[in-house]
Amino acid sequence: MIDIAILYKKDYTAFTLASLLDKSEEFRVHLYFKWGEWDDTLVEWAVENFRNIQCYQLPGISNNISKMILHMRRWYMDKPESQRPSKRLMVITGNNIFHPGKLVSGHIPPESYFNNKVGILNRKLMYRKHPAYKNYYNILKINHKVPQGKNITDAQWESVAFKQYDWDMFMVNYDALMKIRDGNLFFKGGTHFATRFKGEPQIDAYLNNCSNVVFFRALMKLKPVDMPLYMDGRLDKLIKLDAIGPKDCINHNIMLRKSYSINIDHSTLMSDYYSLPTGIQLATPFELYGNLIDKIPLNLRNARLNEQILLKSEKQKITTRKLVQAGYKLGKID
Repeated sequence: MIDIAILYKKDYTAFTLASLLDKSEEFRVHLYFKWGEWDDTLVEWAVENFRNIQCYQLPGISNNISKMILHMRRWYMDKPESQRPSKRLMVITGNNIFHPGKLVSGHIPPESYFNNKVGILNRKLMYRKHPAYKNYYNILKINHKVPQGKNITDAQWESVAFKQYDWDMFMVNYDALMKIRDGNLFFKGGTHFATRFKGEPQIDAYLNNCSNVVFFRALMKLKPVDMPLYMDGRLDKLIKLDAIGPKDCINHNIMLRKSYSINIDHSTLMSDYYSLPTGIQLATPFELYGNLIDKIPLNLRNARLNEQILLKSEKQKITTRKLVQAGYKLGKID
């Protein structure tokens, strides 16, 4: 059993849930909505199609990642142990879709792996260990190194958390987090007046005063491990800047098609194909999103978004085919 906490995103959460429909392994979905974004239609569809799902409304519209974790701690703290989240908690706040196949087996480590780990986080720069492309980050003045040592300031940790890590998908050891004070994980200064609250009436004020910055900084100090690249496939900054050639952009596309999950941003999925940089045109597997459209109910589909995805998928096939044919004629693709 694993738990998956999903922060609702208009149009895209339907894709995330659709990609989970064929998963037969045990998992529980915690679907969170920001204030004012509750969607009755989506909730009804989700409850009908997932046997183990809980839906929640968060107060406010900011610091939602830390609110999700803090809410789960408070919501389940008095529940029987059998009802509490498992040690393996996956958090999704992006446009992630899962690859067909197993959700847990062969991908998510066993619970024993998490015994001495608090988090598994996602590094932003995918080619930081590539023998050639790692140097491109230096040329483009993109910092790809995490500071080491004991004398790292809070400001440095915060900078690393936002510049080096992608918080659209990560995993935490829920049991380990439960052993840490709320104040140390979520509140500036380590405390808040609402920490003395008794009963539910003050829970909204309690949640509204937590901070993503404090939570991210706390996780960084607890020495998280890096998530494997294939777990969360996305477009690297080098591709967005057209810094690598067509051949490797196509290889990146192939890599994403084999990934455990992929996460493509809204601007890429919604844009016209020929308005995108060449690298993004070639590297993005639009087809994987297009394949899920039929699984989403008609009243939850965004017709314009879906049309753009399908059109880009067809145009990409044409472009790639012509590029490969030209490459064979020239003897190479660079």
